[in-house]
Amino acid sequence: EAEGAAQRAAHAGAAKRWAEELALEKATSRRLEAQLLEAKAALERSAELRQVDVQSLQQAVVLEAELDSTRHVAGELEVQVRFLHQQLSDVLQSNARLRSELTAREDLAFRNASVSNVKERFRQNKQHECRT
Repeated sequence: EAEGAAQRAAHAGAAKRWAEELALEKATSRRLEAQLLEAKAALERSAELRQVDVQSLQQAVVLEAELDSTRHVAGELEVQVRFLHQQLSDVLQSNARLRSELTAREDLAFRNASVSNVKERFRQNKQHECRT
């Protein structure tokens, strides 16, 4: 039970960390997308005036590469979070089954103890009757 709790806590902690990292990656992705759109808009304005700003073009290329990388990392993190959630679900189901089995065994042990107590009292009563 303690091992299961520790395992659940570890999986939950890992899932939380992956979810937090995913949220950060998504926020970074949104920021980079906004920057990319800004850079592309600047390029369009420059092209209209026939004055292409080389620095903006380089920035757009860098931002696009960063955005692709961030999307890739976010995709990997989503897969890992789904996997950890599935593992956690499996552990919880297993623990529920084990708790149910434990309860059934405890009930059976209690009933067996009760039957043993009744048998012992009966045996003692019989011995007492035989003596008298």
